[in-house]
Amino acid sequence: MTKARCFKVWAQQGCVAISFLLLAGCSVLPESEPQTVYALPEVQIADQSASVSPAQRWSLRVQTPYSNRMLNSSRIVVQPDSSEISVYKGVRWSDAAPIVLRNRLVSAFRTQTAFASVSNDSTHMMSDLEFGGDLNHFQVKYLDGVPTVHIQLDAFLLDPSNSHIIASQRFSVKQPAEGKEVPDVVLTFGEAADRRAVDVVAWVLEHSPVEVKGR
Repeated sequence: MTKARCFKVWAQQGCVAISFLLLAGCSVLPESEPQTVYALPEVQIADQSASVSPAQRWSLRVQTPYSNRMLNSSRIVVQPDSSEISVYKGVRWSDAAPIVLRNRLVSAFRTQTAFASVSNDSTHMMSDLEFGGDLNHFQVKYLDGVPTVHIQLDAFLLDPSNSHIIASQRFSVKQPAEGKEVPDVVLTFGEAADRRAVDVVAWVLEHSPVEVKGR
């Protein structure tokens, strides 16, 4: 057999061996982790703005709050102790946590007749007021062995016509879960978010200008 012939046979055998190894490798790759997706539970918030006149109805734009890299994901974050940060395995939110909270606030604001329209920052609509902030906590912390939902939003209300901050406020809530299972924790997230949403709506109504500029 010539040298060229020998090289050709060797190359073909090598390709077959490599293909076999690749197929074998694919067969032993770990399967992707199954994910259970949770939406943030919510309840209807009562209208707190019945006394607002038509001349005072504002358009409001809700910004997605800024958060750190750990919170800015769809994983449900848990702190078993003061120094360790982890996530619940096999579960996630329906979107990144800051967007989940933003959408909950948009829903709460839309129950209020004081607002002519409520949009979020993905629509790029003009507005009379903007609401935004920093989401510093949106996780479960174990306090004395009890899983406790901690939500903290450092919020601001802004006049977009001149970028003037009208008011700022920290909204924080810690609410113990009734159980340690993920559904118990998710339900507690919803209850805690609803409590803060009521406070946020009242605060924005309190600090909104008496009249909308340009009307």
